Amino acid sequence: MLKWILLILMILPAVGIAKDLSEKILLTESTIGGLPLSTTTQVSLADLQAQFSGYQVIEGFGQGDSPDFHYFEVLDSSQELVLRMYGFGFSATNAQPQYPIDLLVVFSPRVIDQFGVSLGMTYHEVTQLRNGPFEFGANHFDNFLGAGKIWYGFDLNSTENVPLNPEDFTVSDLRKNNPRVAAISWPSPRW
Repeated sequence: MLKWILLILMILPAVGIAKDLSEKILLTESTIGGLPLSTTTQVSLADLQAQFSGYQVIEGFGQGDSPDFHYFEVLDSSQELVLRMYGFGFSATNAQPQYPIDLLVVFSPRVIDQFGVSLGMTYHEVTQLRNGPFEFGANHFDNFLGAGKIWYGFDLNSTENVPLNPEDFTVSDLRKNNPRVAAISWPSPRW
């Protein structure tokens, strides 16, 4: 499947059929836009600016339910968030020249995964493009579905009129409500 997606990404722009498709960033279980992804990958702001030269890359520090974290954000020309990379256990007081990528979260349909899935696709479209078995569970505000190192976040509350705890939803609710992908993450579900 990956071979076919890569072939399409190379051929279609050459024949002028799909300019938008050629501008997609490909996420695989081991790369994002050609940048290697692994548990040992370390990146700097300069590395990401070179890798995503058509985008703005910023960095910062944050706090939340997790340990303090460092993040890189990749923004498009209209300042829309494309993706965010997190390195956990870092704060401004222990800044580093490079950071690990502990979690990568995609927020834009500009990114397409190795299965052909991008944000905005429905549950049914995802399961047509990617074979299971899948793991299903709850994050803080949505539900996840995935396997291996690529995971999809679905907001089932957007299909209901009453906000519910994500832990109250099941895979049957995904099938019935057919929600859209709200985020894609690597190498685990986002929180």
